[in-house]
Amino acid sequence: MLFFEITPDNVEFASRLANAFVIGSAIVVAIAAWAQITVSEIKGRYADAKTAENERVAGEANKAAGEAILKSAELEKDAAAAGAKIAAAAERAANAERDGAEARKAQAEILSRAATAERDASQARALAASLEKETTVARADLARANERAASLELAANNARIEAARVRAAVVWRTISPSQRAALDAALRETTGRINVVWVLGDPEAQSLAMQITQGFEAARWEFMPIASQNNLWLQFGIVLDDRSADAAPIRQALVAADIEFRDDALPAEFGLTQGAQIKGAPVLFVGSRPVFVPMSQP
Repeated sequence: MLFFEITPDNVEFASRLANAFVIGSAIVVAIAAWAQITVSEIKGRYADAKTAENERVAGEANKAAGEAILKSAELEKDAAAAGAKIAAAAERAANAERDGAEARKAQAEILSRAATAERDASQARALAASLEKETTVARADLARANERAASLELAANNARIEAARVRAAVVWRTISPSQRAALDAALRETTGRINVVWVLGDPEAQSLAMQITQGFEAARWEFMPIASQNNLWLQFGIVLDDRSADAAPIRQALVAADIEFRDDALPAEFGLTQGAQIKGAPVLFVGSRPVFVPMSQP
């Protein structure tokens, strides 16, 4: 574990310190060599009793030199270890610098992507606003189209009603086969008498009166077809004079055959002026078709 910050200056200082250790060790070695040479010279110069003392001093010098050499070796070892640590620290610093550069690059890419995403989001919001506006316009167009369609449907329905009214006013009234069968079946349940009257000069009313008369004839009723010349009394549709009690089975037969009619008392001035009539028998009056009145346009 390092106790100093790894910077270029600290690395340089550590390198110089290691060199100083190496130089110091070399100086110690030189001193030791010089000491040995000196001892040799002393031994050769003095051979007397002083020699023993010198040898002692030389031994101590040699011992000191050996210790110095050992110390130098330890210093070299420490210097090498310090150099390895410095190299490792320099490598870690280089790696940290590289990692920092990569992190800055990644941060720049992230910021760039964030800016792109924000721009895309802004464009998406603008597109959504445009689509919402178009949707609002489309809804308004659809509402107008639905209103127009409803108006056209109403006009078409009115046209169908108008066409039906035109057909009803133009096409002659008839008794369908199913109505005729129902009328015959109802009339056969009893017998009676009836005067079937229509307006003289109205061939359409006469045709319908003859169809109804055929039902009474098939059921073997006593009937009398009569053309009325009373032009002072105008009546539309089929009217059953309900003043006679004998009108009940006729009413039931018309209802069973689904033939539209109404119960009403014929006016006193109504005259059966042409053809014989059955006195006291009910009167079934077949009036003209309803007058066609064109529908007013909105």
